[in-house]
Amino acid sequence: MALLLAATVGCQEHAGGGEDPAALARRLLHRNHGGMVGQMGQCLMELRRAGDPRPTTVALDLPRRLRLDTPDGMLLLDGERGWRCAQDRPAEELDAAATADLRLWRALLAALVLEPLREPQRVQRQGPTVLAVTASGGETWRLEFDPTTLTVRSWIGPPGETRLLEFLETPSTRFPSRARFDRFGEREVRFLLSGVVFEDLVFQDPATAIATTRPSGPRLARGGERRPARPEVQSVPARLWLVLDDPGTWRERSELLLREGEALAALGQVSSGLPVFFREAGRELLAIPFEPDAERGARPFVPRAGMRVVRTRRHMALVVFPERGTFATAVASGRSLLDAHLAEKNLRAAGPLRAIPYLALDEGPPTPAQLERLQVKLELPLGEWR
Repeated sequence: MALLLAATVGCQEHAGGGEDPAALARRLLHRNHGGMVGQMGQCLMELRRAGDPRPTTVALDLPRRLRLDTPDGMLLLDGERGWRCAQDRPAEELDAAATADLRLWRALLAALVLEPLREPQRVQRQGPTVLAVTASGGETWRLEFDPTTLTVRSWIGPPGETRLLEFLETPSTRFPSRARFDRFGEREVRFLLSGVVFEDLVFQDPATAIATTRPSGPRLARGGERRPARPEVQSVPARLWLVLDDPGTWRERSELLLREGEALAALGQVSSGLPVFFREAGRELLAIPFEPDAERGARPFVPRAGMRVVRTRRHMALVVFPERGTFATAVASGRSLLDAHLAEKNLRAAGPLRAIPYLALDEGPPTPAQLERLQVKLELPLGEWR
C-alpha cells in the first residue's frame, strides 16, 4: 500500500465544466486512491490530536463497524450499537449520546476515505468546484474539489463536515495527512493498511465476547483462535509482561519459567499465557505474561527489585502461523511472510517481531520430537503497542 512514500506531484488534470458528473466522480476517486480504489472502506489508520501522548488507532470496516483504540480505552460500534471497553473491566454498552458520537465518527471517516464516491446513486454538478453526490445509502453530500489537481477538499453532508487539509502524495495517489472533523476538531492522519479482511474478534470485547459480528459472518467461540497461514490483522489484548533475558536453551528457559512463576505466585500473581520471545536493543528477551491471581484475592502487583515489568496496550498486529518446524526455521519462514506483506503494502512495523512457541515450558523442557515440529505464532505490532 503506497501510502507512506511522499512525492511531489505536478498534476494538471483539469476537470472541464462540460464533463459528465458521474465520470468526473469516478476520475476524482481514481486520481486520489489510484490502485487502492475499493479498498479504503476496510482500513487501519491512526489519528492524532495535537498534544495527545499517543495516537488513536482506528479499524474501519464500512458500512457497519468501527473500532477506536484510544489512550483511555477501546470504543466499538457495530451498526447502531456501541460499547466502551476499559482496561481490565467488562465492556459497557454506550448510552444514546455516546453511541451517536461513534456513528458520527463512522460517517465522517467514511467521507475521509471517499466512500460516498463509490457506487453513488446520483452525481450532479453544482458549480466549477462542487458536486452533489447521493451516496449508495441515500444521503446527499456536497463535495468540494480542486478542478486543476482533482484533489478532494471537503465533504459536507447530513452528519457534518470532513475537511481535508494536507496530503501525502505519490505519483498515483493522494491521501489526507491532516483533516478537520465536525465536532471533533483537527487530527493528523496516518494510514497503515487498506483492503483489510478483519478477524471478527477485532470488533468484539476480548473479555466478554460481545457478539458484534456481521449477522451473516462467522461466529468465533470465546477462546477460539484463528491460525492464519498468511499474515492477517488481528486484535492483541493488553498484557502485563515480566521481561527477562533469554537464557538461550530450552532447559534453561523451562527452569527460568518455573522459578519466576513461583516468584510471581508469592506476589499474588499467576501466569496468563505462553512465553513471548523477542529482540530489543540488541538483547534476546523472554516475556512471561501474568495477571493477578483471582483465586487468591487478586492482590495488587508490587514488583520486587530488579523486575522489569512491561504493560502493553490493546493494539492491532499482523499475525501469522508459519508451517511447523524447528523454532529457528518456523521463525525464519514466518518472518519472510511478514516481510513480504510489509513490502507489498509499503508498511513499517511499529515494534519488534514476537515469537510465541506453543510449548508448556512450565511443565519441563520439551522433547527432541516436540522441537522438530513446533507450532509458532508470530506477531508484528501495527501502531503504538505500549
